[in-house]
Amino acid sequence: MKRVKNASDPSVSGEALAFAGGSNDAARVKDGPGVTTLPGTDPSISRDFAAVLDGSRVRILARPAYAEIASFGAKGVDAVAISDTWLAYRTRIKGRDRLFARDLDGAGQPGNAKKIAAAGSPDQLSLPGLDGASLVYAVQTTKRSRIVKTGLNQMRRDVVVKSNLSLLSNPSVRGEKMLYSRGTRSGWELRIKKLKNNDFGKVLESRDKRIWSTGLGSDRAYYTVLEGSRPRATIQSVKR
Repeated sequence: MKRVKNASDPSVSGEALAFAGGSNDAARVKDGPGVTTLPGTDPSISRDFAAVLDGSRVRILARPAYAEIASFGAKGVDAVAISDTWLAYRTRIKGRDRLFARDLDGAGQPGNAKKIAAAGSPDQLSLPGLDGASLVYAVQTTKRSRIVKTGLNQMRRDVVVKSNLSLLSNPSVRGEKMLYSRGTRSGWELRIKKLKNNDFGKVLESRDKRIWSTGLGSDRAYYTVLEGSRPRATIQSVKR
C-alpha cells in the first residue's frame, strides 16, 4: 500500500502497514489483501506484537490473530510504539509531555515503567519511534529542535540531529537508519539519515504541505501529509 487516504501515523513491520484511520483514529492494519480493524486507536506493530490505545489504557496484542495478551493504565496517553522487546508511550497532562518505556518479555508482558524524557509547555516531545531497543523522539523548545536516540538496554542517550533554525519532528527508526520530518521557512522535507552521522541526511520528499508522522520500512518510507485548516491526513510513501 503506497497511499492511504484519511489516515495518519504509519507503523511498518515486514509487508504490514498499521495506521490510524478515519475521524476517530481507529487502529487498522493492512497485511495482505484486506484491512483488519483492531480494538482501539493509534496502532503500532512489530513482528510479533501490536499495541493500541483504548482511552487511558495501552493494550498489547499478539500477531497475527491480534488477541489481547496484556494491558495497563496510563493517564493522558496519546501515542505508543512497540517492538518485540520494548514498548514506549507518551502522555500529555496539563501541557506537560512525558515519555515512558517498558520492557517486554517473550510473551509480550510489560515490565515496570521507566521515565525517558519530559517537557513542559511550550516545549514538546514528539511521537516516539522504536526498533528493538532503539528509541527515537524529537524535543522541541522555543529556541531549538533536536532528535534524541535512547538505547533502552543501557539507557544511553545521544543527540542524533539538532537545529536552531528548522523544526525536526516525529522520527522513526529501522536498524541504523532514521526517518524524520524537517520543517523550514520554504516548506517541509522528509529526510533519512544514518544514526551515527552528524548531518541532516538525504531528502526523500519535499512539500509545501506539512509532513507529520513517519514510518520506516525495509524498502519504502511512509509519511503523513496534513492539508487544510482542519487538517486532512493522508499517508503517502516513497522508495527509501
